[in-house]
Amino acid sequence: MKTESNVMPQHPFEVEGSGDFVDILFYDDVKAVPATEEREEHFEYELYRLSGIRNRPGLEGTIADNFEDWFSIAKQKGTPHAEAPKVEDRISMVEEALLFLTLGGM
Repeated sequence: MKTESNVMPQHPFEVEGSGDFVDILFYDDVKAVPATEEREEHFEYELYRLSGIRNRPGLEGTIADNFEDWFSIAKQKGTPHAEAPKVEDRISMVEEALLFLTLGGM
């Protein structure tokens, strides 16, 4: 998704969050937009988000070492800066589907 910011991304990706699951943000096609009378200089870029990635030691290094593969996945499957369903919502949907199937589709 095309995004604007007053701050230029410093790296091609960023791991956001902490705990067991994190989001990975990928920045592509970063362009500086010169200042005008109405607005100061800002940056436009494509932002891709992979949500719910299991956090683990060395994750950033793994992404950096295999950046093209991760970025390709982000472009194909990642949500372009939209919120993915939360883990609790996913579990709830699975529980409802199992109940539906267990009761014979009633």
